[in-house]
Amino acid sequence: MLVSFPEPDWRVLHALEGSVFERLDARLLDAVQAALQASGSSASRVASIDTLLRERNRVGSAIAPLFRRSKALILVVTLRRAALLTDEEFGSLSQATREAVLRALSVS
Repeated sequence: MLVSFPEPDWRVLHALEGSVFERLDARLLDAVQAALQASGSSASRVASIDTLLRERNRVGSAIAPLFRRSKALILVVTLRRAALLTDEEFGSLSQATREAVLRALSVS
């Protein structure tokens, strides 16, 4: 069981903060482009984009406060669940952290 979050893992996560939000924003832009190309009225496309923006803000607001060492394990679980942490990045974390995250994901 992971008692405290390892310092080397925290350094990896802390360095990824900008990349995580960049991925989240890139995902939003891709979805907005798809919404712009969708058939339907302008009003329905605007409503779709509004929904996308709200969802991005909801996810970003949920993730931002987790970028603290005391919340790091919850952060990694959340990022994996949201597919905002690549396999390579996940693999760079310690085995103990990866196992704790996989256990948490298997029960949720």
